[in-house]
Amino acid sequence: MSEPQLQAPYVRPEPKPTEMSLGLARAIGATLLVAAVVNVVFGLRFPYNAPVESIYMFGITIDLLVAGFVIIGRSVLHSRRVRAASRPPRAGALAVIALVLSALAFLAFLPGESSFLADVAAGERARYMDAAGGVFFAGAPWALGFIFGVGAFRRGGGRANAVLAGLAIALALVVAVGVVASSVVYGLGLSD
Repeated sequence: MSEPQLQAPYVRPEPKPTEMSLGLARAIGATLLVAAVVNVVFGLRFPYNAPVESIYMFGITIDLLVAGFVIIGRSVLHSRRVRAASRPPRAGALAVIALVLSALAFLAFLPGESSFLADVAAGERARYMDAAGGVFFAGAPWALGFIFGVGAFRRGGGRANAVLAGLAIALALVVAVGVVASSVVYGLGLSD
């Protein structure tokens, strides 16, 4: 008669972070939340007889808040999940989509911001609506460019994936810096 063999009890593997770059995600998310606060602080200084400018500022703030909270929320969820399987080292669809969306937002932002900067350089009173109008109307692609760019930036995803996701994040950040700076300038009464 053979003796029964004892089996070791099942031990659940310890959760490890997924391949998402958690530090980058948290830094970008926190930056967007700070930018939203700065936008609101200076937006509250807009003239009372500028309802359209206030609506633009409000919409841009919502875009910053949504992107910031989604990115930070995803980073918290990903820090508690089991490690994802390695991705092949090539450009992923998410990185390509992120770059396209960020490029659309940048192209919507560029003409108005160029006009704003040209007016400032010429010593004329620049218009906040010029700088913020394109971003207000391209807010969804702009926020999604941030979200998808951070989500696509993964360790082990390959150089092409990192470059595309990094470009998407960089373009979206340029738009954020420009539009929040325009809000600060308008809030200080240095533009119209």
